Amino acid sequence: MGPKNRNAKIASDTKVKNETIGKHVRYIGMGDKWYVCPSCSRKFLRGFFWENDGKNGCSQRCLKVQL
Repeated sequence: MGPKNRNAKIASDTKVKNETIGKHVRYIGMGDKWYVCPSCSRKFLRGFFWENDGKNGCSQRCLKVQL
């Protein structure tokens, strides 16, 4: 015997897939030039940030807030 309703959706079919927004960019500050996230004000001297259409953020979540 098979399933009663073959057209029924399975719970795994409705999951929202996370899409990558922007590109990952390496930041290396020189001297006192720290990167300051415009969304959450996080600061770092070296690390990665996300950039898309001239806007950037320290994480994809911060970038999505600005878009």
